[in-house]
Amino acid sequence: MKEIEVKILDIDPEVIVARLNELGAEKVEQGMVLASIFDFPDNRIGQAGSLLRVRKIGDRTEMVLKKRIAKGEYKMMEEIETNVADYGVAVRIFKGIGLDETRYEKYRATFRLGQVKFELDKYPAIPWFMEVEAPDEDEVQAAVAKLGFSMSQTTSMDSFEVFRKYGVTSGSFKEKGESPDYDSLFK
Repeated sequence: MKEIEVKILDIDPEVIVARLNELGAEKVEQGMVLASIFDFPDNRIGQAGSLLRVRKIGDRTEMVLKKRIAKGEYKMMEEIETNVADYGVAVRIFKGIGLDETRYEKYRATFRLGQVKFELDKYPAIPWFMEVEAPDEDEVQAAVAKLGFSMSQTTSMDSFEVFRKYGVTSGSFKEKGESPDYDSLFK
């Protein structure tokens, strides 16, 4: 599956949710996400513009390989994804073949409006940001405009670039002294 997205950093989630509700967007899911990114010690997966991840969202665990197609105004990735039965087992498999693990957690709320997906993310020690993902560039642009933003306010940064921007490498909310009780924002 082809993924075309942009991020909008430093958002106010209450304002965004109110606007998404006005537009008739449907909330798909919300909650804590636990993820592990894997790479070889020489970082060859990341250096190739790819990402290998195991992610647990609620009761669902996904394994995904993303390969960068292009990066400019938009981040474009080819995504190969499947569900797996057990997060811990998948992690042990990748670590067992010699891959290094970077683990992180975040809070995510996902909304859908037509074919466009809006994902509001909160990582420890990083302000809220949103990903806008659609099947093509025109739909991304239209969705960004519907929310009251311009494309000049977007970025094609990947998550690791966002981490670097805010001086964060990984971690949990507990480690950062944050108490993530965000469910009430998305009711």
